[in-house]
Amino acid sequence: IPETTEEFERVNNQKPIWLRSPREVEEDEYKEFYKSAFKNSYDEPAKYSHFVLEGQVQCKAILYIPGMLPFELSKDMFDENSRNIRLYVKRVFI
Repeated sequence: IPETTEEFERVNNQKPIWLRSPREVEEDEYKEFYKSAFKNSYDEPAKYSHFVLEGQVQCKAILYIPGMLPFELSKDMFDENSRNIRLYVKRVFI
């Protein structure tokens, strides 16, 4: 009887950028992540803040401020149904 085995190969061994210590992340990595997360953005982020909150609840986050106001955001800035904010929860991009 032939035996069949299945194996999985891990493709990405790097921890997500927001889970790493802010001291470990290079400026180029922040810019690369910004461009990959916000594909319609052609500019560099004006500012970013990578922080860790610890207490009863622990939170690790990166907050980006775009270099210019995206057209999609200005067009429906006050539309409650628009989905212009990107959020990762439990390591999953929502």
